[in-house]
Amino acid sequence: MAPLVLGVVWILYKAAPPGYRSASDFTTEEIEAQAAKFVSASGQVLATLADELGQTPLDVTFTDAMINGHLRAHSDHLERRLPKWISNPQVLFTENDVVLMAQIRHEKADTILSIHLRPTRNDDGRIVVQIVDQKAGRLPLPNAIRQAMAEHFDQFVARSEARLQEMSRNEDRRSYNRLATEIEFWRDAAQLCRGQEVTIDTRRYNLRIDELELAEHQLRLVGARVPRQAGN
Repeated sequence: MAPLVLGVVWILYKAAPPGYRSASDFTTEEIEAQAAKFVSASGQVLATLADELGQTPLDVTFTDAMINGHLRAHSDHLERRLPKWISNPQVLFTENDVVLMAQIRHEKADTILSIHLRPTRNDDGRIVVQIVDQKAGRLPLPNAIRQAMAEHFDQFVARSEARLQEMSRNEDRRSYNRLATEIEFWRDAAQLCRGQEVTIDTRRYNLRIDELELAEHQLRLVGARVPRQAGN
């Protein structure tokens, strides 16, 4: 009986989560087409933010295929920010969750990671994100992996904060703001890895989210540009 049980556990541990694709499944044509759609959708967000009169409302839909195409088109940039033992990251939208998936080859694991994030919009317009499930294959994710990921993101944030201190906000405002936003993103990622909720206030970036709708393979955002909050 013991070998049978171990065999079942091994199969569950090595099994890919639903929707996960191997790197070879993506064609160059698909990557380019979906990455272009991602850029187009992102342009709608930028158009809203650029309209200081607030006359360009936001109503944009991102698909997981678009995001995965963008990730693969910029894989070199992403790999510099992820631990070396994480590869082939992907996103999947379901009716309730945003699922982050990737291949992990760590000293304590060799499997496919999947993290289920559940975003909800508060009455005040802020978005709360929490982890509702974490798996290695079809089994619970080991604590050692979660801790290793959190520590990696902590180290990346520390290095980036040192770079930020050396930069002049006035001389290169765009690069400064981009790095500051990236630091906040990876700080939130570390917090999520530790099982803590993350609250995102998009009004800090002049954007109000009025609706956040998840469906199979897509995420719809509806909102508008608003004045930056005092103190930010």
